[in-house]
Amino acid sequence: MKTIHKKNTTFLNLAAAALMVAALVLGCKPNVSNGGEVQPPVTDGCTITMSAGANGSITASPVIPAGGKVAKGAEITFTATANPGYRVDTWMVTPTKALTADGQQGDAIAKVKVTANTTVNVTFKPIVYTPVAYADLHNHLTTAQPETNGIYYIEITGLTAPDVTGNSIRDSASPLGQILNSNRQKKVALKFGAIAGVTDMSSCFNGCTSLVQVSDIPNSVTDMYSCFKGCTKLEHVPNIPNSVTDMHSCFYGCTKLEHVPNIPDGVTDMYSCFEDCTSLTSVTLKCEYLDGKFHYAFYDCSRLSTGSIKVPADSLDDYKDNADKMKAEAEWFAKDE
Repeated sequence: MKTIHKKNTTFLNLAAAALMVAALVLGCKPNVSNGGEVQPPVTDGCTITMSAGANGSITASPVIPAGGKVAKGAEITFTATANPGYRVDTWMVTPTKALTADGQQGDAIAKVKVTANTTVNVTFKPIVYTPVAYADLHNHLTTAQPETNGIYYIEITGLTAPDVTGNSIRDSASPLGQILNSNRQKKVALKFGAIAGVTDMSSCFNGCTSLVQVSDIPNSVTDMYSCFKGCTKLEHVPNIPNSVTDMHSCFYGCTKLEHVPNIPDGVTDMYSCFEDCTSLTSVTLKCEYLDGKFHYAFYDCSRLSTGSIKVPADSLDDYKDNADKMKAEAEWFAKDE
């Protein structure tokens, strides 16, 4: 009986030792979660997820690869684009320490440094414009307070055709533009009321560095020569009316402008239209190419790339053959589907 007792004791000791070894091995397994499942360690980067609420979109630069994983320490700039009639409201970045710059209420951009799994979300809200009579505009800009994002959203009333017509020969802004130029430290988003009989908006906002957005333009306009020339803070422009024919130097020097609405098919002059638009990434031209009228249209548009300029199918060869005159690359042009 003693012999049997020793064998049992030896067996129990060996079993206990085995259990101890197993406990030590299991104790080294990392990140146990999901109801006890063992999650493998992340060895190929951090996961980043971005999303946008209704009435807008979000993009990332550099582009997040398929699968959503980026190298630890990657720095990404997120850009929110609101639909017409809306503006950026709030950003939510998790973890909060990932946000390194911007990303405050109303900001169009949020800069993030990824050191752990990260989520980025942006929401949008309707723009509420304050009605302001043209005669009171200067007083409003000097006494009223802007929105939380520092922008004055103004629906301007009482305008007449001469108020929005500048002098393209003298390269000077319209009376409306001159009011904005006297408040250069401000940021202004404008919405027009009705303007009877206006056809000429040449140089309207010439040099208006306070202008960040215009929501609409009268449908009777034909001349937009230098209309937004030198508006270096301009980010959003309205749909171009189908009546427009002259867009010579229209957006010259609009260095923050990334996208523009379609250029109507009736446009016959685009000389230097987008010259020095260094942020422009895409544009669709519905108009045919006219030799001598489109020179320098894309001079110094350094962010345009292959296929980023859509043109009518029957004019594609003309655009490609004359790319050098427009200071573009032939491969930038592609058929508008």
